[in-house]
Amino acid sequence: MNITVNPKSPVPLYHQIAEALSYQIATEQLAAGQTLPSVRRMAQMLGVNMHTVRRAYTELSGRGLVISKGALGTIVAGAASGSNKPGHEDKLGQFLGRVIREGREKFELSRHELVQRLGYWGPLATAAQEFVYIIEGSESQGRDYASRIEGLWQVEARTWILSDDGELPEGPAVATYFHYNQIRRRWPQRFNAIHFITARPDPGLRKQIEALARFSGGSRLVICEFDQPAALNAAADLQSLLGATRFTVETRVVNLAGIALRSRDEEELLVFPPRVWAELTAAEQSDLAVFRMGYELLPEDLHALGNKFGWRPKQREAAKRA
Repeated sequence: MNITVNPKSPVPLYHQIAEALSYQIATEQLAAGQTLPSVRRMAQMLGVNMHTVRRAYTELSGRGLVISKGALGTIVAGAASGSNKPGHEDKLGQFLGRVIREGREKFELSRHELVQRLGYWGPLATAAQEFVYIIEGSESQGRDYASRIEGLWQVEARTWILSDDGELPEGPAVATYFHYNQIRRRWPQRFNAIHFITARPDPGLRKQIEALARFSGGSRLVICEFDQPAALNAAADLQSLLGATRFTVETRVVNLAGIALRSRDEEELLVFPPRVWAELTAAEQSDLAVFRMGYELLPEDLHALGNKFGWRPKQREAAKRA
């Protein structure tokens, strides 16, 4: 498998990977049933983030070119019905060539621009295939938000992690106010088109902290973050969740998540926001003195979000089938 990517290209890295694999599938360099390298292996081969490869595989899956088999990996899909008919590939090649040529001559679209527009308009052909990008700093938190949105609305929620390479793809996008300033700095040209919603700390965190504090006697809560502005935001969120209690809330900026745990005082209880929590090992996450500061979306914001974009509620679909 010979794939190269150009980090300096304006084309997002995941698009470069998806297009290269798509070409190899179309030209049968990758045969039906062949297993693609794992996300981790492909990321190592290309020198990119695993999130980037995962997005490329997701895009190929959406086109029906590959099938995800979970632990068994990602395999190249079988040929579509009718593709073995005599002359099929020749006719398909002529059709695609005509589309590319007319896009260039009539609308001055490059091949990449044409692919981007097809990717945007294709999902909008039917309401059931509508999509929205969820911009988050943590993959696990992004997946959680995506599942909540998909649980209410007939929409595909695609996560876009802030640490991913490249530009945010075209299409509707949603983020929480927690990342407001970071997104404004990174995508000023897209900022006004991104819809922001409110997230609050998971109420269950308070019970967890109080239970452990009664057992250990600890009363100092330390928010561990990679930068001070994010730490202060998380501290304010935690303080609002706890209210007037005996706990004091402090912040600590760390380069590596595990360092905070190894240097912890006995009186400290450490609280890790999602993106920092994700950097801890499984053993570190199981330590009784550490907590994950999970967030949840406000129900009223979730309902307003669907109404804003005109998504169909899932409850209505279930009632029709009943």
